[in-house]
Amino acid sequence: SSDHIWLMDHLIRISIGLIEAGVRINGTDLLIAIDLPALLAGLCLCELYGVPLIYDAHEIWSHSNLNLEWHEIEWWNQLERRLLRDVDIPVTVSPGIGQWYHREMNKEMLVVPNYSPLSDSIGQSEPKAIDDTVRFLFLGAFADNRGIEELIQAWDFDPDIATLTLQGPHSEHRDKCKKFSMSLGRGERGVRFAPPVSENELIAEADFFITGTYPFFSLGNIEYPALLIKSYSIEDCKTTPF
Repeated sequence: SSDHIWLMDHLIRISIGLIEAGVRINGTDLLIAIDLPALLAGLCLCELYGVPLIYDAHEIWSHSNLNLEWHEIEWWNQLERRLLRDVDIPVTVSPGIGQWYHREMNKEMLVVPNYSPLSDSIGQSEPKAIDDTVRFLFLGAFADNRGIEELIQAWDFDPDIATLTLQGPHSEHRDKCKKFSMSLGRGERGVRFAPPVSENELIAEADFFITGTYPFFSLGNIEYPALLIKSYSIEDCKTTPF
């Protein structure tokens, strides 16, 4: 598929760029490769400098693109399986992903969660529904090319029917998104920016909402990528293994 070809080209370009940058640091004590595109370069540089490599897998890379065919998914699995043999410390972010690596890659992963534990939600397991409004929540970092501005621009619901809350750490891009929303008058359409909260408050904060959402672009058309909206039940998130 066109996505598969694009991803292979992306892997080559990323690897070349990281290796070119890595040889200029004149040595290091440790290298960390985050996700599969950085792994090949990380292994090459570790071989050059004779240092250990930490591989930090934030996702199941082969399944991160919904447009790949089954044989293309297996191609990426085989590549990662081969590269993992030379990783010194493999790390992932959830028990579910760790189990997948054990089952599919025959690799034991050190699990370092990047999410708030369910114990933080004790006593607040039900959404605090106060009306019939469907409350959407985007929770995460504000950054370029995440589709946040496109989501704001596309949001045109009666606020009595649906609202959208965007919550994440303060940043220059967050301020940019907020100004963009104000310029479109989206505050009148139920779009609001909530202040960030600490990690142990994330689940309690999310309990107020009905649906979590995040925008992303389909690579099906590289020149004109489609903005897709992924939504999920806040309650379902408490039982998912990933």
